[in-house]
Amino acid sequence: MQGLVCTSCGANDFAEDGKYYICNYCGTRYLREMRSTAGAASIEKEGRLSDLLKRADLYWRHNRKQQAVALYKQALELDANCSIANERIRRR
Repeated sequence: MQGLVCTSCGANDFAEDGKYYICNYCGTRYLREMRSTAGAASIEKEGRLSDLLKRADLYWRHNRKQQAVALYKQALELDANCSIANERIRRR
């Protein structure tokens, strides 16, 4: 998608999936119909939260706690009541 840049990781490589553009690097979803003329897109909050938690859980399982905690903190910025993120940050 020419002109589209991921606001999460800065990549410009996307796959098309129905009504979404999906970043091939971090998995962030963008609604296609909400894409502005400047190339920015609106992040679907729920999809973004889910993607962050999946990536953080992967780091957690591979004992890469520092990277996991950084992603859990990003998840908490989207949803301060995310129980998984709150629990894992406390247990680190």
